[in-house]
Amino acid sequence: MKFKSEFLDELGSEIVEDKITGHGRWTVSHRRIFKHEGKFYEHKYRVGATENQDCEMCDDEIECKEV
Repeated sequence: MKFKSEFLDELGSEIVEDKITGHGRWTVSHRRIFKHEGKFYEHKYRVGATENQDCEMCDDEIECKEV
């Protein structure tokens, strides 16, 4: 199912789990599980490893797998 990137940025209390899955020189990879309308979805994303790295989502809609 596709979700808007703004929606994923503002999940708040709907996040069930957010684990670090990897760490590179410039980014940290995460796996997030969240609940939406009674179903659970997985969202994989990366953030900058320090305040100097910027790693934003480029797409307006992001595909999330139901888990």
